[in-house]
Amino acid sequence: MTAADAPRVVLVGGGVHVATLADELAARDDLPDHLTLALVARDPHRLRTIGEHVAARTGRRRPGWRVAWSDDLGVAARGATAVVLMVRAGGLAARAVDEGFPAEFGLVGDEGLGPGGMANALRTVPVVRGLGATLAEVAPDALVLNLVAPLPVTTRALVDVGVRTVGVCELPTVVRDRLVRAGLAPDAPLALGGLNHLSFWWDRDEPGRLRDAALAAGLVDEATWDRFGAVPMPYFFRVMDPSAGDGLGIHQPAGRAGELQALADRALDAMAAGPGDDVAALAGRPTPWFDLAVVPVLAARLGGTPYSGPLNLPNAGRLRGVTSEVVVEAPGRVTADVLDAGGPVDLPPAVAGATAAWAAADDLLHRATLLLGPDAADGSAAAAAEAVVAEALELVHPQVDPGERSRLAARVVAAAGHSAAGTAA
Repeated sequence: MTAADAPRVVLVGGGVHVATLADELAARDDLPDHLTLALVARDPHRLRTIGEHVAARTGRRRPGWRVAWSDDLGVAARGATAVVLMVRAGGLAARAVDEGFPAEFGLVGDEGLGPGGMANALRTVPVVRGLGATLAEVAPDALVLNLVAPLPVTTRALVDVGVRTVGVCELPTVVRDRLVRAGLAPDAPLALGGLNHLSFWWDRDEPGRLRDAALAAGLVDEATWDRFGAVPMPYFFRVMDPSAGDGLGIHQPAGRAGELQALADRALDAMAAGPGDDVAALAGRPTPWFDLAVVPVLAARLGGTPYSGPLNLPNAGRLRGVTSEVVVEAPGRVTADVLDAGGPVDLPPAVAGATAAWAAADDLLHRATLLLGPDAADGSAAAAAEAVVAEALELVHPQVDPGERSRLAARVVAAAGHSAAGTAA
């Protein structure tokens, strides 16, 4: 392969941690000798600092690779082979809002689940749709790896505008690795299914061996195991059942948005001071989603080692009993030419019931995002979205008093940057 026909990989957003992703890509021995990495972000000053840093580091390890950067997605992504989407609408300030306001209602705040995740979706999906429309036009053959939270509804938005996309997440792999370290056989035939951050591992043949490893690893408590017969992702305990999480020592970290902002500022200063040097601040935020999910899927798309593992794709029969269009998490396969969603999975009964409720809520959230597009600044649209969000909240957090649910729904829509008073941000 020559430089003229080298694949083009576009990294959209991601902030300072784009440098970490570039390092991990450059370390792979199954990627082409010639490749273009194109970085895209809105702030030209920050982008240039990060771009010069990445170019200096990548050039030492991969002399045949080219690093470019632009604040114009249409220019940067034209003819791309693959795109990694890592945007955060509203930045870390918006994340801080999503993490904070649910506490007013006795709930845990999160950027992907619960009321915080709903606010993030209402704010983010219109942005993702716009990016997707550009990608569909300038890079129709690209595979788009989506990391934008909340992953199910943003992945669905990309699919809806004609983008060939897959949502990627490392969490199921992290959990399985912990189970193996706790004594589960590496080749144990586990099954996986659910929604992103709310999927489950289970063992069809010998559930007792999974139970023993999960209890030993502190990944499940007796009551949750008895309820599901399966091991949920840690976010189930963080957001959906924090009282059980307390018993396991699984908690949602407080003030994470502020910590990440301070880390990013330190990392950017270090990049400006020494382009290409090691940046100690980056180690303050481990990024397992890169080495366990993004990099292996990208390598497979670029002709490297095929990937088999968790993928987030429209259900279309992957999980029985779940709405077809909702994006679900289950095993799949990626090669240079193939994106295989895998065969149908029968969820354990209790897992199926919970997943059906969460999927129905996600479908309602999708409907609410359609009400709040870029032109929907009037109060009637926000009021309609509040009603749909209230329905979703009843499915996700049925413990919330019905009288409070409407107030919480209004708070969700307002936190997203909309209000029934007729304003939008």
